[in-house]
Parts: sequence; C-alpha cells; structure tokens
Amino acid sequence: MKFLRKKNLATINSNGALNKNLTFLDLVLLGMGSMIGVGVFSLTGKAAVIAGPSLVFSFLLVGLAVFFAALPYAEFSSFVSSAGSVYTYTYVTIGEIYAWLIGWVLLLNYLAQAAAVAAVWSSAFVGVLGRLGWQIPVLFSTNMWEPSVSGFVNLPAVFIVLVITVLLARGVREAKWVSGPLVALKVLLLLVLIFYGKNYVHQINWQPFFATGFKGVIMA
Repeated sequence: MKFLRKKNLATINSNGALNKNLTFLDLVLLGMGSMIGVGVFSLTGKAAVIAGPSLVFSFLLVGLAVFFAALPYAEFSSFVSSAGSVYTYTYVTIGEIYAWLIGWVLLLNYLAQAAAVAAVWSSAFVGVLGRLGWQIPVLFSTNMWEPSVSGFVNLPAVFIVLVITVLLARGVREAKWVSGPLVALKVLLLLVLIFYGKNYVHQINWQPFFATGFKGVIMA
C-alpha cells in the first residue's frame, strides 16, 4: 500500500545528514537534560504527600521507565544518522502513515511539555520577584486554565518561550552554550540537595513506609 511505503535507509543516511556541531559531552548533557525533567523540582513535594517515604520506589520506577525508553533511541540513532528522531525511525521501519501520525504526536507532546515547563518556570520566577518586593498582577502571571484564579495571560511564561525560541532559531551550536551549562547546574543543584538533605533524614519519619500502599507509589 502507498501509505505503508518505507524510506530506504541508505538514501536517508546519505541525504539527511546535518553538520555535526555537538561533541560527545554535548550529547551526554543533552540526554541528561531531557531525562531530568522540571518535575523533580516542582512536583517532588506533591508526590511525597501521596506516597510518603515510599516515594523512593516511585523514583526507581520512573528511572527504570526512562532507561528502557533510552535504549531504543540509542539503538535507532546508531543506524539512522539522519535528522527526524522517531519520525524518521518509524518511516524506515514501519511505514509512512505511521511516521506521519507519530510526527503529529511528537509535535503535540512537545507543545504540551513546553507549556508546562514555561508555567512552572513562571511560577518560580514570580515567587522570586515577590521576595524581592516586585509583584506581577495575577491577571498577567497565571494561566487561563487554572480554575482557582482569574488569569488572562502568563506573561513570564510567554517571555521565556520567546527567549528559548530565538535561541534555538540561531542554531544548535549557539544553543548548546546555554543548554549545557544549565544542565550541569541542574545536576549540581540536585547533588547539593542530596548532600545537605541527608542531614534531615530521620528514620522515625519512615513509619509507615508505604503510607498509601503500592497504589500511592504508582500515583506519585
């Protein structure tokens, strides 16, 4: 069938190569930045309320899921050297119609992720400004879909999205000089949190360990 036709692997690898501006370290940092999401900073407290001390198993399960998600990416990228990510991988292995569908799924996924991350960044940014004595009106610092507030537009979120868009439009070589240090800073902050946080770990707080059972682990 025409909709199930596949791209030839040799043709894709010969015609779709991009300039290689990323080093091994750049790729490692890019992968780490993708796997360590903003949720570890913004949602850990909420997850702890659900699961209690057993939250550690929630992290292990998520880490396992990320590991198994990374394996096929590594496998596919090793023999498909062209751009396109999962769209290209699907085009080569399954067919055009599935590649078209997965392309749209990826696009919508990235849009939702960008909106969520921008909203989290905006919330943190507004909080920092508030501690400095600068207040942004709720009308212009919250999202319209939040039922508890009457926001019109989240200007800080719009601002950060525009900044990142301009940065990415300039090219991957320029973007890596920003993304690389930010990922390194993210990892450093987590290590500092672990180092200092261990002083606040008391076994008396581990009871009950499975506060809401295995269901709480999964929900968290």
